[in-house]
Amino acid sequence: GCGASEMQEKLIKTADKVRAHFGNRITVSSGRRCTKHNAKVGGVSNSRHLSGKAMDFCVSGISSSMVLTYVQKLPEIRYAYAIDGNFVHMDID
Repeated sequence: GCGASEMQEKLIKTADKVRAHFGNRITVSSGRRCTKHNAKVGGVSNSRHLSGKAMDFCVSGISSSMVLTYVQKLPEIRYAYAIDGNFVHMDID
């Protein structure tokens, strides 16, 4: 499975910062992906999920637009976007 390799520590610390800011639980729908799973879910071949530098997540009780507004202000974030009303993608360099 994909779970064997960890996400980058910087990404985990960033997620923790988001969790602390909102004071709510974070649910990660997609962290580090193996090449096979990434292709299956329609991820791009150079996806940052492959190197553990990206995650898709939601913050319990908080809309993706509110989460995104906060995440985009963080200096360590390279790129972020809302996936739907709840989930956000964020990645780091």
